[in-house]
Amino acid sequence: MYHKVKMNILVAFSTSDKFYAKILRKIMKSHIHHTFLFVELEGFGLMALEINQDGIRFVSSKRVMRYARRIECFEYIEDLTPGLLSMKDYLGKKYDWKGLIFGALRLLVKRYFHYESKKEIHNPNKMFCSEFVASVLKRSNVEGTQNWITSNISPKMLYDFIENSKLFREVTK
Repeated sequence: MYHKVKMNILVAFSTSDKFYAKILRKIMKSHIHHTFLFVELEGFGLMALEINQDGIRFVSSKRVMRYARRIECFEYIEDLTPGLLSMKDYLGKKYDWKGLIFGALRLLVKRYFHYESKKEIHNPNKMFCSEFVASVLKRSNVEGTQNWITSNISPKMLYDFIENSKLFREVTK
């Protein structure tokens, strides 16, 4: 028998000293390069829902703390549980490297050629970090996300949206 539980969900942003992280930060002109969710699960405590080269999976929050040089967390004033639950079929799926590469290229084209493609490049069986988190926000009906093409959302775009939203509050400290 199942019982309904409201999960405490935080949107988290991080950075590391890895080479690819430095490149992504440079392309995005950002202090962060990665986004994920911290989810407090009854009986498990705080877990990180990671979306990285290993795929989409729950890992110990301590594991994230080992590689992250910096982490910033934000709490939504309402509930992100509906959006997260709607994404449950993505657990275990592989990381979308092609989407990440095309996203980085899209940002470079926008910066140097002042052209922004609205075309969605989406693999229904894979996601990259900001696409997954943006999908959770959109499916939770967070105000301002209704028209998002989630596969076009970078970690910096997501960070800027959340940091400037009155619907989120920083809980990093």
